[in-house]
Amino acid sequence: MKPEKLYIPTSTLNFNNIMSSESVSPAKFYSERGFGYKRFEKVEPNHLNYSIILYNQYPVFDINDKELENYPMVIEVDIKSINEDVLKKGNENTYFSEETIYINPISTRFFFRNKREQISTLAKAEPSIEAKMVSVYSNCFCILDESIERFDWRKKINKITEEPWRDTAENVSRDRRINKLKGFLYAYLIGYNKKTKPEIISLKKISREIKNVLSAIIINPQGYPTNQQKEKLNSLFQNFEYNLEKAEGISERIDTIIKEESKAYRTNEKDDFDIIAYLKDKNLYGIRKADICLKDNFALSYNVNELRQILNFPLTFHI
Repeated sequence: MKPEKLYIPTSTLNFNNIMSSESVSPAKFYSERGFGYKRFEKVEPNHLNYSIILYNQYPVFDINDKELENYPMVIEVDIKSINEDVLKKGNENTYFSEETIYINPISTRFFFRNKREQISTLAKAEPSIEAKMVSVYSNCFCILDESIERFDWRKKINKITEEPWRDTAENVSRDRRINKLKGFLYAYLIGYNKKTKPEIISLKKISREIKNVLSAIIINPQGYPTNQQKEKLNSLFQNFEYNLEKAEGISERIDTIIKEESKAYRTNEKDDFDIIAYLKDKNLYGIRKADICLKDNFALSYNVNELRQILNFPLTFHI
């Protein structure tokens, strides 16, 4: 009986490589396929050239690399997402695939040993254009915990001997066709998403920045944010609120209300809008800060946050 999940041991050095094609291939494929990364970092539990080794439990292993930030990473895949004829049974807890295994954000999970190694790996992927799909997989990145069945690969597995040369041309050719098809589909989706409002794009960007700052605070040994982090969060929250109001159309609605009602409070066509008279008519003039903020002429060069500070009242009151 086949297990529901299989586990592919690999290195965090391969993270960008895997995300760029959303797949894991036998190591030999990378130098032959003609797109993406040309090399795949092999690890001891997955050291073959012409096959991927998958385990029916999480394999615990080490990587002895003192020069690079090179950590064990294990990918969990749902066996239902792999064609049955692709997998070949090995011993009691191993399977082999001579073809590429494609991942997806629905049934795939990436396991890191701890939060530090996860953050380090994701931070290196952030500026990489090849790893553009990382944000789509944000819910797939996990820390190994007690709920995951595992075994110590270092003690229980006899090393699998290298297999003989195999012709990879057919499988590599299939990968090329799939890569071209995915490129076409993603290009179409990116073009379509360009119709998205700039404010929505800004909200997504700000959300990612807030998440990064909060992650840094969480792993801070002192347990609280630095002054710089506090200032950064305050700035991000203000920008988020401003873009949210623009995205929801609140700014435009306030502009319309102010411009329409301003006509009733002008002494003549050349005067600026008499915001003092407007606030008095709305029974808002006595609100804290109003007198101070409105001593001088009030032109229509405000933003939503400034208006809220002046009125010190919920925006929905006017809408």
